[in-house]
Amino acid sequence: MRRRDFIAAAGATAADLIASPSWAAAPDRESTEFSGVLVNISRCTGCRKCEEACAETNDLPAPDIHDKSVFEHERTTDPGRFTVVNRYETSAGTLYVKRQCMHCNQPGCAAACLVQAMKK
Repeated sequence: MRRRDFIAAAGATAADLIASPSWAAAPDRESTEFSGVLVNISRCTGCRKCEEACAETNDLPAPDIHDKSVFEHERTTDPGRFTVVNRYETSAGTLYVKRQCMHCNQPGCAAACLVQAMKK
């Protein structure tokens, strides 16, 4: 096979793949219910109900949401807790920031938020 013939065949194959990309088909809308969780941290009050709901939904140990000493140091997610809320003191005041694993299609944390800071 000549080089020119090979390049022409490769180009035709690439054009066919681009025209009908079965390998990159869009996800089925029926099976993909949600694509993300939006957290509006300006609405978060630090109640930690999202941590409690996440733990309950995922069969994890329940956190003591009344223990405010957890805000004394920054926490991150781990295999024992998929959602954590951290408190930061800024020049504009106290700010609460939720960290989450973001793997749930129907997150319990979003349903538990009293101020509706999270949207599916």
